[in-house]
Amino acid sequence: MSASPDYKTLVSLLEERLSTIADTAWRDRDPEGQLAALGDVSTRIDAWKIEYGGVVSPQMAHFLDGASYGKALAVAKAAI
Repeated sequence: MSASPDYKTLVSLLEERLSTIADTAWRDRDPEGQLAALGDVSTRIDAWKIEYGGVVSPQMAHFLDGASYGKALAVAKAAI
């Protein structure tokens, strides 16, 4: 476990997830590829949660546990 959360990495991961979801052209052309990319970034978000789960605020933990990623992104950006 790290001493302080790496919010820059979390912001990057959450923005990547949102971008992947929003890419309707990708979904239309290669839905399986988009789903695989979404699974990959979700796995990396889960790894971030495991690494920093003990040092994030209760609010951030709640947002991440509940997959409220838009709210988590706003909190993470404010923390940078």
